[in-house]
Amino acid sequence: MLGIPLALSRSLSYGKGWYIVFGTILIALLFTQSRGAILGGLAGVFAFFFFQRKISIPMLLSIIFLGLLGYLLSDYIIPLFSRGLESGNLSEISSGRIDSMWIPLIEELMAEPQKLLFGLGMFGMIMSDSYVTNFNFFQATHAHNAYLNLLADAGLIVLTLFLILFYYSAKKAFKYSKKLNEPTYNALFSCAVAYAVSALTGRQWFPIVDNMLLYPVIALLVAYVICYRKLKRDTNSGLTKEAAFT
Repeated sequence: MLGIPLALSRSLSYGKGWYIVFGTILIALLFTQSRGAILGGLAGVFAFFFFQRKISIPMLLSIIFLGLLGYLLSDYIIPLFSRGLESGNLSEISSGRIDSMWIPLIEELMAEPQKLLFGLGMFGMIMSDSYVTNFNFFQATHAHNAYLNLLADAGLIVLTLFLILFYYSAKKAFKYSKKLNEPTYNALFSCAVAYAVSALTGRQWFPIVDNMLLYPVIALLVAYVICYRKLKRDTNSGLTKEAAFT
């Protein structure tokens, strides 16, 4: 999922083999059958188009390719995303997560202020009373919602601080996206957007093996900003924009 915006960026810049890489990653993502991951990947693509601001011919071709791919795979995609919609039951739409996981976990946290404020520790959900005593509880090692999972692990205080930092960082990143106007930077930012969207139905924010690529992406974003600020400060050094980002 995180590779999609980067592969798209390289495709638009260099073409040729990168279109094959982009298409292969996208098809592989579709066949994971993970609605959250697919939505995250698509969010990353649209975020990249939005951050780029200028519509180019390769970008139009990429949009056409996505449309054709969606049409060709419509018999696969439509049933996947319409699962549970006929009943109108949110629990069925969420594959049972709402009634069998999210609501019991939230009710337990709300009932005990200490758990709510400070959480249950890493992988706290499997330490919760709901998980241990409720036989109907959705059997998983995480809450299938990274924000709820952080609440269960670290509590409301840490979740609140995280959301404030997340908002501030995203606002700053968007500001530098306008200033830099660099496809690679925009692709990295889009990767973070993709992960944040997919985190609504899965993944985790604590560094683990499953999200090991997220934090290098964030580090590269920070590195881009540091290079940009250094370039602005050192205007008399003769350093060009291209040299600063080499």
